Amino acid sequence: MGTSYLIGCHIDRSVAEDMSKAFPDRVEQHTKGKILVCQGDDADGFYYIVLSGEVKLSSISTEGKDFAHFVCVAPSIFGETAFASGIREFFAEALTDVTLLKLHISEPFQSSALEIKFLRELVKIICTKELTKRRIIQPYRGTSLKKILLGIMKDMSKASSSHSKKTQRDGRLCFELNCTQQNIAQFAQASRINVSKALAELAEDGIIDIDKRKIYYYGSEQE
Repeated sequence: MGTSYLIGCHIDRSVAEDMSKAFPDRVEQHTKGKILVCQGDDADGFYYIVLSGEVKLSSISTEGKDFAHFVCVAPSIFGETAFASGIREFFAEALTDVTLLKLHISEPFQSSALEIKFLRELVKIICTKELTKRRIIQPYRGTSLKKILLGIMKDMSKASSSHSKKTQRDGRLCFELNCTQQNIAQFAQASRINVSKALAELAEDGIIDIDKRKIYYYGSEQE
């Protein structure tokens, strides 16, 4: 697909749980290091929902270099090439032991209500990512990376429960973002190293907190 809308995207936990209950025979367990999808394979109609664990999505360039693009942290979805003709653009490797829901696009839903709920979630993901590109990436061209990251995190905190959840840390209200630093780097169209440095500066400013790979966003009047 020309634009990767679903790859590495978090989905609402209730949607993932309802889907796994509706298709219990499609749930798979895989151990750390298992290659789940190979770059270059024909799109076989299967897409994946990560129910637990983490999956790394990477690709190999024509020069033979390995690039890590996303880390899918449960609950998330990948394999959108199943919805269109083409080939797989990424390798998918289990970073940890993982539980996946593997579904074919022709899989009939027993409940029309669940099908509508799932389709609405996909539409929400696509719209959120498109709005993110329009409202954040485009206006901030030429400005600092910290400014771009602030815009992305602010947008995620307001987008939906699938992108963040409200919580408290040390008595302060904040949002736990459902993403990794690699995901944010992809949104910002910047290198992981530069994003890590910018996030560290934001943490020093007290705008975010990074703890055990989780990102907590407090917000700032500077936005």
